[in-house]
Amino acid sequence: MRIIVTGGASGIGAAISRRLLEEGHQVLICYRQSAEEAAAIAAEFENAFIIRADVSRSEEIDALFAYAAENLGGVDAVINNAGVSLTKCFQTVSDEEFDRLMAINFGAVYKVSARAMTSMLTQKSGIIINISSIWGVRGAAAEALYSASKAAVIALTQALAAELGPASASIVSRRG
Repeated sequence: MRIIVTGGASGIGAAISRRLLEEGHQVLICYRQSAEEAAAIAAEFENAFIIRADVSRSEEIDALFAYAAENLGGVDAVINNAGVSLTKCFQTVSDEEFDRLMAINFGAVYKVSARAMTSMLTQKSGIIINISSIWGVRGAAAEALYSASKAAVIALTQALAAELGPASASIVSRRG
């Protein structure tokens, strides 16, 4: 399979990328800040591809999918893993912090999924996996907005599964 992993160079994303690469999949590792980590994975696996992209920005998502089309011949699966945390009391969060948190944790999932679905619906196959958090279900003190962003991912995933299930795309939610 040809798979994009956003936030695929560090933490959970790196573990996902490595496992998929070990299984022989072609993996496009999308990172924003982890250039050294991405390069290290690419040096280890010949079926790894890397690209720097801020998945909260539409033009960079377009570049990501253009790169995938040119270098992998398309995309069969997307794992929306990119995310940021914010541990702060609700009343102290600035508008800029809120905007960035929502743009990455929720907006990127929406934008990357929408872009992936264009080709997946045409090819009548595809997989989108959205990584959320238990805080999206339970909420957490000093993480109200992070929790809200992850709850939005869960709700979007469930709604898209209902909407697209009858078509040919699979939407899977993982709570971790």
